[in-house]
Amino acid sequence: MTAGAIIDPHEVDDNAPTPSDLIAEICAAKAAENAAGLRMFHLAIAWAHAHPETPGDQSWKAPRASYVTGEPMGDGAPSTGDLDEVQWFGIPPIAWSAAAPFAAANAMSTAGGKAFLRDCLVIRHRMPRVYAKVVAGKVAVWRARRIA
Repeated sequence: MTAGAIIDPHEVDDNAPTPSDLIAEICAAKAAENAAGLRMFHLAIAWAHAHPETPGDQSWKAPRASYVTGEPMGDGAPSTGDLDEVQWFGIPPIAWSAAAPFAAANAMSTAGGKAFLRDCLVIRHRMPRVYAKVVAGKVAVWRARRIA
């Protein structure tokens, strides 16, 4: 076909895929996308667990006690004053340097890699029912991350 040629919408191409073929391809592509997301989810958890906090290193973690008016509450819950502490509460602390190489390998910014690691750890350690549904393939990783 040349540029500027007029296409007849009523002309039938015998080699064109049928709508059912296209739907099957769409379903297969979505299944592959979900499988890749689940694989990345498992890799993120493994990466985070392989890079634990080491003594003397910086890490992302919640404090061990919460303070209200200077008195420790002792329940381990962070105060709401620092959102980063709340987000990392209840999950294993990871090395400060863990997010950058993970993000680079995943073509993300460092902040994006840190958020991905945090979300995966939150789902794994603080949301057992959501985690079970993600692993079973009933909930896509991107949906679980929105919950986390």
